[in-house]
Amino acid sequence: MLWPYVEYWQLFLRLPAARSEDVRDYLTRYSGSALAEQLRTDWLKVLAKSGRWELFQEEYPALSGDDPDATCYALLARRKRDDTSVLDQFKAFWSAPRDLPDGCLQLARAVAKSGGLSSAEVWGRFRMLVDAGLMGAAKRSTEFLPRGEVIESKRFSAVIRAPARFLKSPQVDLARVADRELLIAAMTLAADTEPVAVAKLWSGGLSDAFSADDVRYVWLMLAMNGAQRHVPKRSTGSARPEC
Repeated sequence: MLWPYVEYWQLFLRLPAARSEDVRDYLTRYSGSALAEQLRTDWLKVLAKSGRWELFQEEYPALSGDDPDATCYALLARRKRDDTSVLDQFKAFWSAPRDLPDGCLQLARAVAKSGGLSSAEVWGRFRMLVDAGLMGAAKRSTEFLPRGEVIESKRFSAVIRAPARFLKSPQVDLARVADRELLIAAMTLAADTEPVAVAKLWSGGLSDAFSADDVRYVWLMLAMNGAQRHVPKRSTGSARPEC
């Protein structure tokens, strides 16, 4: 039957202005179907974006599928009611190597505004996303940093385009956390093609300007990168310090 699909699209295209009775009528008549579940998910997002939280909270428990966007909106609704357990659940989304959908992004902004995200947690996510090759998401994560710590967009773009070239003459101030993180990002990206050269650069005195935790992080990154590409251990770890 094609009619359920026709009805779905008719409702979907006018969801922001649709009457709740019309949406619920569809959900009842096609209960248990994939289309009904998709419409409920779409409707929940519309309700959250328009701030209709009471209706959202009435409908959300009926959602049977796993949708991160809708889940984050549900967490945001709970946070508005001062539910302190939201933070731990939010961190599961924050620590996942993927871009944040809109609901999670809105929740992250609310958490950050209330001081629930430290700079260390933001840089940790930044590193994770760079390591996963999610450069757009990595760049977006820096919006949660204090203004004085943010990496300049042009410099990060230059690192993304040509990390090895950046490392040949890095114009950085290692007293600044943003510059140290930019350098680590460049090494992470360059290690995909030139792991030995990066290891030599890191062991040639550059690592002395970094904390012990940063040193361990970079050596672990190089070791894992080398193992994936079967680089001889002596090439990436001959000067590696004991951790």
